[in-house]
Amino acid sequence: MTEIETVDLLCELLYTGEPFVHVRFGDGDVMFATGTGSKITGDGEEWCQELADVLLLAWRSLAVPKHLLLGDLRTYAVSDGVEEQWDDLLEELHRQRSAPYTFVHMEALRVGFGHALPFYEAVRSDERSKVFVGPIRLRPISKRLGCDHLSVPLHVAWEFGTVASTIGSIIGNQYEVALFAAGRGGKIMQAQLGMVAPDLTQIDVGSGVDLLIDDGVRRGTDMHVSRTKIMEKYRAVGLCP
Repeated sequence: MTEIETVDLLCELLYTGEPFVHVRFGDGDVMFATGTGSKITGDGEEWCQELADVLLLAWRSLAVPKHLLLGDLRTYAVSDGVEEQWDDLLEELHRQRSAPYTFVHMEALRVGFGHALPFYEAVRSDERSKVFVGPIRLRPISKRLGCDHLSVPLHVAWEFGTVASTIGSIIGNQYEVALFAAGRGGKIMQAQLGMVAPDLTQIDVGSGVDLLIDDGVRRGTDMHVSRTKIMEKYRAVGLCP
């Protein structure tokens, strides 16, 4: 599925209000879950066996959500060389999951790729109760999307206390839509919520809006993006500080 097709699908589901789980189990997640490749992420998360174990459990829990949209690692613009491990994880998911799922483009929600604006406008227009889980620096974006903000420290977002308190807040406040930009911890939260809150719409934004907040480049492909033009585009519709 292309970036545009992915954005169109997400917009359609938001407009109809049909619950779904959209998750991007990316290269960093695959590396950490399988113990291969880098042992530290740009968010300051460090590999350990406990983190690998909970990530694998999160992956296996994706067998539960009824309507699953799964980011296809092979649609990354830049490969980190974990395709073999990705195929192994997919084979395991196929064995465990009885319902079909939909592959979507991994980077469709990155503002720098030029296709994501309709999605963020659809989120803002959605009148359901919404929350954005991510680092505190993304709070201004949360506000512009009409979301409450739950701040999590990315380097430890995967730990039990942070996961439990975040899930408790989402369920306790009866949010209907949850967006995640919480690194490895976000995947763990999403997997658990997929089991206990089947009517919750979940969307894995990841680093999609980072370009609107600071100059940090999350992937080399952003080096070719005009940040000024992107910010002007999003500011014109009120989605950029």
